[in-house]
Amino acid sequence: MGDMDLLRPLALAGIPCAVVGRRGVRSLYSRYAQSTLVWDDDTSDIEVLVETLVDFGKTQRFRERLMQAFRFVVADPILVEDLVDKARFQALVERHGLPVPAARRFPAVFEPAELGLRFPLIVKPLTRLNRWNDRFGLRKALCAENIEVLRAMWPQLRDIGLEFLAQQLIPGTEPRIESYYCYTDAQGRVAGELTGPKIRTYPLAYILLRWR
Repeated sequence: MGDMDLLRPLALAGIPCAVVGRRGVRSLYSRYAQSTLVWDDDTSDIEVLVETLVDFGKTQRFRERLMQAFRFVVADPILVEDLVDKARFQALVERHGLPVPAARRFPAVFEPAELGLRFPLIVKPLTRLNRWNDRFGLRKALCAENIEVLRAMWPQLRDIGLEFLAQQLIPGTEPRIESYYCYTDAQGRVAGELTGPKIRTYPLAYILLRWR
């Protein structure tokens, strides 16, 4: 469930990938996708998606049975969920005291001034559901320079009916971002690592939608 920047590195590392996405998402049609699952349903019943993924997974992998004989390189299920859910990730980094921007989870029924965060800030959905993409396109977040801009976008956020995460924006251009990745073994030793800057992005400022 990711874009080409996730699919391509995994495939080039020899890891077979199955892609789940809505029609039109590039990764769904990539040569790096060994199998695909189209998900266009905009239902609010998440159980439908869960059952669809379970049915798909039964034809692909049997984690619980295989764990009896093999070691898995993926993290345990709880940590995986902590990493992919924006609200749970925020709680995770706060528990461990990691230096991340201040953030707050909220429903759009909130009054904007109640967020208690310094501007500028970005607003993003806890999960990138179809309702967000249909309204704002394939954007990761919206940027609010001040409270007036935030109030202007609020009616559309309220209409979508999702939960969001507001986060303080760290100023600076995208080329200043550097990422660090590593794999560790069972004893916590680093087995492989990589540090690299972002070399291209669109738009040039950041992959956000500045609210006009």
